Amino acid sequence: MNERTAIYVRISSDRDDRMVGVERQEQDCRELAADLGWTVTHVYVDNDTSAWRKTTVELPDGSKVRRNVRPVFEQMLTALRRGEHDGLIAYDLDRVAREPRDLENLIEIAEQFGRAIKSSTGNMQLDTDHGIYSARGEVAHANKSSRDTSRRVKRAAKQRAQEGKYHGAGAAFGYELVKDEDGKVLTLREHPEHAAMLRDAYAHLLSGGSLNSIVKRWNEEGRKTNRGNAWRSSPLKRALMTPTIIAMREYDGQLYPADWPALVSKDDWDKLRTLLSDPARTGKGFGEGPGKGKYVLSGLVRCGGCGRSMVASVYSGGRGTRGWVCAMSRTKGCTNSSRIAREPLETWVVEGALARLDTPALEPDEQVSDEHVALRATIDKDHHALRRLEDDYYDGLFDGDKTGYVRQRERITSRIASNEAQLLDAARSSVLAGIESVEQLRANWEDETVARRNAILGAVIDRIVIGPYPEGMPYTLHHRKSETAEEFADRKRAHQLAVLEARVTILWRA
Repeated sequence: MNERTAIYVRISSDRDDRMVGVERQEQDCRELAADLGWTVTHVYVDNDTSAWRKTTVELPDGSKVRRNVRPVFEQMLTALRRGEHDGLIAYDLDRVAREPRDLENLIEIAEQFGRAIKSSTGNMQLDTDHGIYSARGEVAHANKSSRDTSRRVKRAAKQRAQEGKYHGAGAAFGYELVKDEDGKVLTLREHPEHAAMLRDAYAHLLSGGSLNSIVKRWNEEGRKTNRGNAWRSSPLKRALMTPTIIAMREYDGQLYPADWPALVSKDDWDKLRTLLSDPARTGKGFGEGPGKGKYVLSGLVRCGGCGRSMVASVYSGGRGTRGWVCAMSRTKGCTNSSRIAREPLETWVVEGALARLDTPALEPDEQVSDEHVALRATIDKDHHALRRLEDDYYDGLFDGDKTGYVRQRERITSRIASNEAQLLDAARSSVLAGIESVEQLRANWEDETVARRNAILGAVIDRIVIGPYPEGMPYTLHHRKSETAEEFADRKRAHQLAVLEARVTILWRA
C-alpha cells in the first residue's frame, strides 16, 4: 500500500479560474486511490495550463529552445524522484503528457525509482512493457493531434486577420461591440464617450504631456476603464498603443486593414508609439530622459564627472539652496561633487533653447512625416525578420550554425536600434509642431505644464552637462561701498552668467 500518493490534475483552458474541470478530475482520482488503498498526501494542480503550448527557454549551455513549460508538473517530477511520494494518480494519460519527453520522464521514474503510476481511465500502466508501449503510442497520437489543431487554429486566426475581422471577447477602449441578433460579434463602432477621451489623450501626449497627468485627471473626473476600474498608466499605455485604434488587425507582427473606423491617424499612432517606447521614459535608475520628475530640466541635467543624471535637491545647509546634485555623490560613487543652483540654470537654458527654436533650421519640415512613416515601416519589417530568424533557429530550420545565427541577429538588431534612434528624434520634433511662434511661447512659458516644457526642451536638447566650479572664480560676491544696489545686481548677474558659461555645456539635438 502506498502511504504517500500524489494526484496530478490539469485542464488546458479555464480563463475564469472556476476550477470545475480539475475538481472533477481530483474526485475521480481520489476514488481510484480509495479503491487501491492508497493514501493521498498531495494534489498538484495545473489549472488553465497547456501540455502542448511552447515557449522559449534557455538551457544551461546558453542555447535556447522551444519547450512546453509546466512548473507544477516539474515540481511533481522532482518530488517523485526524491521519494517524497510513493506513487502518482492522474485522471488520464493525456492530462499528464502530450509530449514524448514528458512521458519518458514518467517512465524513467517508474522504472528507475520504483514509483507506481496509474490513471483513473486505466490508460497509464507504466509498470509493464505492454503498458509502456501503449502509452508511447497514445502520446505520439496526442502530439500529432495537437500539432494538427495548432496548425488549423493558426491558419484560421491568420485568415480572420487578413480579412480584417475583429477577434476578441471585449471591445478595445474607444469602441463598443456591434452584434447580430444572435449575439455574435460582427465588428466595432466608436464609443460615444471613450473615443473622444482617447483622441484627447493623443493630443495631450503629442504636445508634450504625460501619461500620469492624464491618469490623474481622468480619475479625478470619475472616468473608468472598460472594466470599471480606476485608470493607471500601464492600461492607458496599452489602450493608446493597440493597432485596433487605427483600424488594423495584428497577427504575427503583421498589420492588416480592418473593417471598423479608425480613431486616430496612423501617423499620430506611429509617433506616439515611438515616444511611449522610448527607454528614457521607463528606464530604471535616476530618471534618464526629459519629462521624468516634477521640475523643469528633469532628466536632462548630467554630471560632468560620472555622466549620471543629477537630481533635484536642497543643499548648503540652513540656506536651503534648491539645485541639482549628482545622484552618485550620495553614495560616494562620484568624486566630482557636482551641484548647481536650479533657478539660474533653468533661466539660462530656457533662454538658450528659445533662441535656438527661433531659427529657420527648426521650422516645420514637410518631409518629416513621410520619413517617419518610412522609418516605422523599415523597423516593423526588421522586427518581423528577427522573429522569423529566431523561430527558424529554435525550430531547427535555420540554414547555418550558431555563429551565423548570432551574426544575422546582431546585424538586424543593430539596424533596428539605429532606425529607432532616428525615429525617436523625428517623433520628438512633433512636439514643436504646435508652436505658432517663439514670441508667443516665451510669453506663455510659465503657463505651460512642467511636462510640456520638458518635452519642448527635450526636443532640442540631448543633455546638459555640468562641469566643476571654475577655478579662480569666487563663489559669492560682496557688495562694495562704492556701488549702488543696481550696479551690484548687474555685477552679480554678469558673474552668474560667466560661471554658467564656464561650467555648463548644452548638447543640442538640432
